[in-house]
Amino acid sequence: MVDVREGKDQRKLINDLSSLLQDGASLGIQVEGLPLVEVELKKASCREKARTVYAARKSLDFIEQLLSEAVVLHIDEEKLFAEITEILSTARCWEKRASSILASETQLYDLKDLVRMSVNMDAVLPSLEGIENTISSAETWLQKSEPFLSVASSTASSPCSLLELHVLKDLVSQSKSLSVQLQEPMILETLLLNCERWQCDNHQLLQETEDLLDGAKIDDGMDITILSKIMDLITRVDSARKSGLSLGLNFDELPKLQTASLKLGWCCKTILLSSTSLSSELLEDVGKPSLQNIQQHLKEGQTLKINPEEYYLGKRLVELQDTGLEWAKRARKVVTDSGALALEDVYELISEGENLPVHAEEELQALRARSMLHCVCRKPYNSRSMVSCSQCGEWYHTYCVKLHWKPKAYVCSACCPVTPQIDAPRSMEPETPSLNHRRTRKVATDAEIKDLRWQNRKRVKRTAKRSPQVHILPWFFT
Repeated sequence: MVDVREGKDQRKLINDLSSLLQDGASLGIQVEGLPLVEVELKKASCREKARTVYAARKSLDFIEQLLSEAVVLHIDEEKLFAEITEILSTARCWEKRASSILASETQLYDLKDLVRMSVNMDAVLPSLEGIENTISSAETWLQKSEPFLSVASSTASSPCSLLELHVLKDLVSQSKSLSVQLQEPMILETLLLNCERWQCDNHQLLQETEDLLDGAKIDDGMDITILSKIMDLITRVDSARKSGLSLGLNFDELPKLQTASLKLGWCCKTILLSSTSLSSELLEDVGKPSLQNIQQHLKEGQTLKINPEEYYLGKRLVELQDTGLEWAKRARKVVTDSGALALEDVYELISEGENLPVHAEEELQALRARSMLHCVCRKPYNSRSMVSCSQCGEWYHTYCVKLHWKPKAYVCSACCPVTPQIDAPRSMEPETPSLNHRRTRKVATDAEIKDLRWQNRKRVKRTAKRSPQVHILPWFFT
């Protein structure tokens, strides 16, 4: 009988032995070598199962049972089974180390080292799947935590979008179930603690802001300390908002702080625009408010959903605006009346505008220009085409001086009188002028007299004044 221990084709050997055993059993007689054939068939089957260990990874229970069969069949000393015994021994050592590591939190690199060691093992390791899941969970957690870790370490520069606080809370909660020893969970816990402390502090700050705004509603401008209180609170609110943004999280309090700062600033400006009883230190470099500034300020209040009627000084500001608008309306009407209103009344309107509690510079300049009379018609600028004398600076309507177009340079009659003809030298004997010459001289003399009368009339009625600022007026006629 051949030595089947070195046979390479165990499957063919198993088939042959099975056929031989079946034929012997069918003889109906007892065959002496039949038990030996049966033993060899078991050995061949055991070897075939051993070869499957290399073909595909088997469980440790399967390998242990296989080696037990080999011991019974006295083939455990064969090279194939000796190698399988080594595989089982290595796997058991790996499992022992894995159990020790999983029993307590360990470093992530230790788990990854176990996974690397398992790559060359020809056995299914029971703890491997759990270790891989632990590593996967830890890496997933670290990946989700990366934005928060960057914020906490101040390595993130102005994140495009703020992080959500509830996500941070979830990550801190998930870190409790990680079976890995990491430093990152402690960092996130510290960040969460800072966020909660910031929220607590700013709840108190927002309440303080609300109380001060309520106090500002009844302030009549006599309390000189309220302005300093508002300015101090604005500084604190802006500082709190800046620190909240530095945490990198999207707090519900951030827009509330911004709105609070804008409302406090609005109240501060309202006091500066409407109050006249503040100390000189607080009102330094603050003059009479302009009508445009008051209108813009009230418009900003509407954007912030602030009703100025709810504030004592806000009502006063509305009254100042109404007073200024009423005067400005009358001023615009006078500017465009083509000189209908008497100068005395114009001067009175200018004086009224200068004494207003608000400053309407554009209307005042327009009225001052309106009070200046020009041209031979002695009328104010009325949007008609005008030309300026290059000598005296007086302005003339092109229609009044009979100009059909604007010349590059114009000299009025008052600055360019007609000069008389120069007579011949007295040493020469005068000649008797002809009849035509006498007529010509008479015409010239009449023109000179007429121009002289014009000059005299101009000197009586004209007074020295600067060139009118007509450039400030066209906006009234657009």
